[in-house]
Amino acid sequence: SGCMQRVAYLALFPLAAPIHMTTPDARHARWKKWFALTLLMSLVWLVVLATVMTTCLEAIGCLIGFSSTAMGLTLGAAGTSFPNMYASVLAARQGEAAMAIVQAFA
Repeated sequence: SGCMQRVAYLALFPLAAPIHMTTPDARHARWKKWFALTLLMSLVWLVVLATVMTTCLEAIGCLIGFSSTAMGLTLGAAGTSFPNMYASVLAARQGEAAMAIVQAFA
């Protein structure tokens, strides 16, 4: 699995690097007073990535002949629900059944 981790790291690096360089990590003592900037940059990146996802879904839909509405309601909904499912699976594996159920409804 070490090889797959390296491939995933290299594939995600172009996305993670700009986020890491522009968002202060407020968990560290040095950046604690900058928590508002961390929140603001998180929101900025959320808007940027949501816009990119929407644009890509529209382009893919255009290529395969689906309407923007159909792409948004199917792939867009699945793409935004995946993080909740992943969090639910992680909570269940850690023995946190109640947290896993809450994540399913979040």
